[in-house]
Amino acid sequence: MPRTKKIVKLAAPWMRVFQYCKLHRYQATAAGIGILILLLLAFPFRFLVMPALVNGQPIWSWNYVGKLHQQAGQQVLDQMISEALIEQEIRKQGIQVTAAEVDQQVAEINDQLGESSGGLEAVLALQGISRDEFMRQVRLNLAMEKLVAGTIQISEEEIAQELKDNGGTATTAADNLRSQKLREAFGQWFDNLKAGAKIHNFVVNPPVDLSKLPKI
Repeated sequence: MPRTKKIVKLAAPWMRVFQYCKLHRYQATAAGIGILILLLLAFPFRFLVMPALVNGQPIWSWNYVGKLHQQAGQQVLDQMISEALIEQEIRKQGIQVTAAEVDQQVAEINDQLGESSGGLEAVLALQGISRDEFMRQVRLNLAMEKLVAGTIQISEEEIAQELKDNGGTATTAADNLRSQKLREAFGQWFDNLKAGAKIHNFVVNPPVDLSKLPKI
């Protein structure tokens, strides 16, 4: 009598993988998270995903950004939008600010601060502003002046009235009037610029509390 062969049905390779993953899904998940954290620790720009690690517990960037947005998010976004509009117009009109102009402006600011304040570097440190950011702001302000400087005029009568009201010298009076008119002209110019701009604000208002997202 012929012997009956016992047929062993082997699972397909993908089925074996599925079964293994199903049996060990929790271990795999934990290991995956551990590997992710190790990679983040070695990654030079890990702060983009994990700004801090407290006794092994990560603080994720979405929680961090959520808190920031609750505190000053819209104000910061409005400032960034305004600067983007201004910088676009500066490039469009081909306005240039030289290094010499920036250095002169910085020197004047430093002189105005005087020694009593500790100088420019001390003021920047107190306000938490880097020198590079300060120089960028100076360059931007000078370019902004050039945008509207050609639209203002100061008459002798206005200087005389300024001297009568506030005293000082003719030079000081002219400088004060120029600063005032520049602010007014720029404010009007910027309002018109913003009114004609296409701005898409994708920030939800009221803001989504990102800190309430599921934690990993």
